[in-house]
Amino acid sequence: MPETKAEAAAIHPPLADFALSSHIDAPRYSEMYRFSVEDPEGF
Repeated sequence: MPETKAEAAAIHPPLADFALSSHIDAPRYSEMYRFSVEDPEGF
């Protein structure tokens, strides 16, 4: 369990093998997430 909120909020990059096998990249994920929040019905 994290000691502080800063530790809990730490972001760790994915392992290279995992990133290479993903279906979308980080920018596309961010775009899709934004769309899902702005227009959940359309998403």
